Amino acid sequence: MTSRMRTFKAVADAGALEPVRFTLEGATVGEDGSRGEPWEESFTCVPIPPAGMLDDLSAMAHVGADGTQVFNAPSLLSFMRGVLIDQDVPRFEDLVRSKTKVVELEALGSVVIWLAEEFTGRPTPPPSS
Repeated sequence: MTSRMRTFKAVADAGALEPVRFTLEGATVGEDGSRGEPWEESFTCVPIPPAGMLDDLSAMAHVGADGTQVFNAPSLLSFMRGVLIDQDVPRFEDLVRSKTKVVELEALGSVVIWLAEEFTGRPTPPPSS
């Protein structure tokens, strides 16, 4: 009996890939709801997301009964932890748990949607004339 074997490329040969970067910005919020000093945090993601992050990406959002987009916080945060470079994960965790530098779930949802587009190359830009 002849055995069969095939080798698959785990990553397509696309040359050097650049990390994906994004910045969140806001203003501190006091316990009384007052606005304070502006803040800005920049983060770097790996150039290609681990395949296991696709589960979190597909589970992170759905359309509610009223037609609005609803985000699943555990899946969204898990996806972010999985695509951020290791050195940025603790800083991201501190930020999303901060009581004064508030990051709304919808803002993180927008980041993840943008990251998904960046990682997949979509939406595809129109052809150049």
